[in-house]
Amino acid sequence: MNEPTHRLKDPISIRWLSMEGTVKTIQQCYGCIVAYLQSNEGRNTVGDNIAEGLLKEVTHLKCSVLSVILSDILSAIGVLCRQLQSDLLDSKCP
Repeated sequence: MNEPTHRLKDPISIRWLSMEGTVKTIQQCYGCIVAYLQSNEGRNTVGDNIAEGLLKEVTHLKCSVLSVILSDILSAIGVLCRQLQSDLLDSKCP
């Protein structure tokens, strides 16, 4: 589709940084995801029902709004996580 290749990270529930990266990647690839699901629609394949259900969910307004909200929240949490993991934090403690 003439777009850069992105790789989804495994969103592990206890790692906020990986969740942030996954949501951002999905936002960047949203058009490709929808186009792929639409191309598989109506082919009567094994995954056709799954693709049809995913397409309905992904194209619903609620999904795009939720991804924007998640992206904003997770980016703030990502900044906090990086600061808490910083070496500077260790050097300031007595």
